[in-house]
Amino acid sequence: MRKILLSFSSLTAIESLSLVLRPIGASLSVAQSSESMIEALLRDEYSLLITSHIAPFIGGGDLVGRLCRRSVPRPSIFVISHLRHEPTLLALYESGVDQFISFPLSPHRLLRKVVEELQSRP
Repeated sequence: MRKILLSFSSLTAIESLSLVLRPIGASLSVAQSSESMIEALLRDEYSLLITSHIAPFIGGGDLVGRLCRRSVPRPSIFVISHLRHEPTLLALYESGVDQFISFPLSPHRLLRKVVEELQSRP
């Protein structure tokens, strides 16, 4: 079974995304802070991370590099944010983020992207 980690500080966002992702039947885990997100990613194997936490990717912590050095495949990473500052978006992609999705969020579009991403993984 595919495992997805949802990491948002807002419980409303987590509940909403859980409802959107329910049809795909993946196992969903939750982290409400960037610290608990990093702990979960380094402890368990996930197919996908969906988060609003940006700092771990552009703050110099090299989170993606740490994930790549593990013996398990690194998860695909989707960042969802209101952010539209181009240099920051470029920094996210350069740090290893796979998808950036801006608000307003279309549930159908997100579900389609998640399904496509999970199907493309071995």
